[in-house]
Amino acid sequence: MPQIPDPTTSSPTASETTAAPEPREEQTEDGAIAFARHWIDLLNDARLEFETEPLANASTPECATCSNYVSLIDEWQSDGTTYVSKPWRIEQVGVISSEADAVELGLRIFRPVEEITSPVGEVEKNRGTRATYAATFHWGDSGWRMHELVIPE
Repeated sequence: MPQIPDPTTSSPTASETTAAPEPREEQTEDGAIAFARHWIDLLNDARLEFETEPLANASTPECATCSNYVSLIDEWQSDGTTYVSKPWRIEQVGVISSEADAVELGLRIFRPVEEITSPVGEVEKNRGTRATYAATFHWGDSGWRMHELVIPE
């Protein structure tokens, strides 16, 4: 026997079924800041899980530091290097400059102790540090992407 819909129950509207965009998907300063946090999460995933494709996709081809991170992590994966650390985390963010399609941020990042063991067993230990990075994000067809990351000397 066919079921007849209950006329007192309403169907969800299009606005109820469409998910709101993530903050990092918005072309605003706050969106760029949210994307910066997301990009650091992708870097952590790449370093800790050896999965670099999402990090590469979240970076422009012009980002030399991004490309260097991806290449180094891919090299570690292929040669058997092990990497042990806790995730990096952004402690403070400040807007340096902002335009419609580009935002430059100052990122105060905590990098925990890292231990890198080469395939032949040589161990490199890096103490935990805090440093301020300058990061430029560009907005394009696919949303925000890391365009430049300046590592402090």
